Amino acid sequence: MTTLKEIRGNLIKSTSTDPANPQEGQIWYNSTSQVLKGSQVVAAAWASGANYPTNVQGSGSDGTQTAAYSAGGGPGTIPGTKLYDGTSWTDDANSLNNLRSLMGSCGTQTAGFVFGGDPVTTSSEQWDGSTWTSTSALDSSKANLAGTGNQTAALAFGGFTGPPTTRLNTTESWDGSTWTAAPNLTTVKQGPGGFGIQTASVAFGGLVSFPPVTLTNTTDEYDGSSWSSGGTYPVALNDASGTGTQTAGLGFGGYITSAPNRLSSANLYNGTAWTATSSLSQEKWYVGKAGGPTGQTDGLAIGGNISTPGGTNSVEEYNAAPIGTATFTTS
Repeated sequence: MTTLKEIRGNLIKSTSTDPANPQEGQIWYNSTSQVLKGSQVVAAAWASGANYPTNVQGSGSDGTQTAAYSAGGGPGTIPGTKLYDGTSWTDDANSLNNLRSLMGSCGTQTAGFVFGGDPVTTSSEQWDGSTWTSTSALDSSKANLAGTGNQTAALAFGGFTGPPTTRLNTTESWDGSTWTAAPNLTTVKQGPGGFGIQTASVAFGGLVSFPPVTLTNTTDEYDGSSWSSGGTYPVALNDASGTGTQTAGLGFGGYITSAPNRLSSANLYNGTAWTATSSLSQEKWYVGKAGGPTGQTDGLAIGGNISTPGGTNSVEEYNAAPIGTATFTTS
């Protein structure tokens, strides 16, 4: 009888215990239980959430899929703060003191933090669940930047300043009271996607020059003291969004140079490489995000630009089952 080894030339590894972190598609023989096992394929999909109270793009947002905040954004400058409980949005009358869009943002529904933004500003504001309070300003004005962390330990990176418009590779670190200069990104990145915490952040994509439009597919990883190159994003883009951690991240949406320009695609990051996952239902950029440290399995996409010059009120929820172990029946 022909054996698997004779056909493929491969052996299935025998181990006394199941792997702690199996990879998708991995197969092994558990010699203790004497059964053939393998990892289950991840089931992932975007589903419609409750519509945002208004069309929006480029809002400052974060939190989780069931407890998110979103403030500001455009078109124009949208007043109020919107809170999401996983089922519906509450439109809070309290607005940012400095209304703008394209901010860096991080934190939680009851402890939000936004900084920079368009019109270009140094403004930083913190949310306590009911009120926005201005706090220490960024060292330099910037917009279209990314932010990670929380109210007491945050990171702001990339973006542009002006006039005239200058794209940035600068990074600023927040200790709960003051912004200070931190090491630069490996290259300028206007509109990078970002996720993680202050000492373990990821920046991906970004506009590096204009004109002509030149985008990058590079990924930078920050370890608290320096940026280094990470895995290459599947496409050069800018103004994508991201949630999750440095070793379990989710990037989605964005803008590319070829028509129709906006992206619906989403990709997972494992700290080394990006892999495709389920796409958004719409092509969009300038998408608000939430998901925090668990964003790779329960992310939130808020609004976004779907046409010039308008935004959308659609909200999408990303859900993915973690990789599990299945037992195979043999005969």
